[in-house]
Amino acid sequence: MFPEIVDSKYIADYKVWLQFDDGKEGQIDLKDELWGDVFEPLKDLSAFKKVRLNRELGTICWENGADFAPEFLYDNLKTDYMTKIWARLNIDKMSVDERLELIGKIWDSIEKLPELTEEQKAELDRRIESYRASPDESVTREAMEARLISTKDA
Repeated sequence: MFPEIVDSKYIADYKVWLQFDDGKEGQIDLKDELWGDVFEPLKDLSAFKKVRLNRELGTICWENGADFAPEFLYDNLKTDYMTKIWARLNIDKMSVDERLELIGKIWDSIEKLPELTEEQKAELDRRIESYRASPDESVTREAMEARLISTKDA
């Protein structure tokens, strides 16, 4: 029996989350697969983002008629935990403010930070020394958030 895709979501860049009829789900990055007459137009990210599920074919397709064999997608699917979380939480649909709030909640949920390695301690010492040497060049968390928000909204 051939695998069929029963659900799909565009994630980011050239990545798509897929769920198959046997329950297997995960992400696939199709960036390196976009070659040839049919797939070349999908290198334009605005065209790629228009990916949709064709239930009749049991695979994903695009407006220009391009589609991938579900067997190929099934065999190349990356099934990591974070991909599942990303898709279930619809992070790609969240505003910048919602994403920053999520980051804050995740940070607040960490009860105890793990012990730092010697390499990590050395990196922190280097950063502190860099700050002390040029405090005017540092950026506050609030300023960085404002910069990220203005860049994303632009």
